[in-house]
Amino acid sequence: MPTAAPRFTADTLRFLRALKRNNRREWFNAHRDDYETHVRQPMTVVVERLAHDFRAFAPELVASPKVSMYRIYRDTRFSENKTPYKTHVAAVFPQRGLPKHEGAGVYFHISPDEV
Repeated sequence: MPTAAPRFTADTLRFLRALKRNNRREWFNAHRDDYETHVRQPMTVVVERLAHDFRAFAPELVASPKVSMYRIYRDTRFSENKTPYKTHVAAVFPQRGLPKHEGAGVYFHISPDEV
């Protein structure tokens, strides 16, 4: 019997909407468990499932939570926008044997506004 496809829930979008409204370290630290449960864990499951599925039709793509998933923290050093967190969750699947952002690959992200 096949397992259910991994999915994001309404709680994922609810967390990301709330993060957009409260993009501060204090708020995030108080809601870190929600992030882990509703955002990071589902993305990890999706990436792990894609690692399995890619073997059949795209073995040249790397799908690994460690390599594929982007961190939630923004790099604010050179940005006018100093909010500390991204308001989406994202992953990239690079070509095997190439650095993460070189060559063709696949990218996707989930946010309250788009996929």
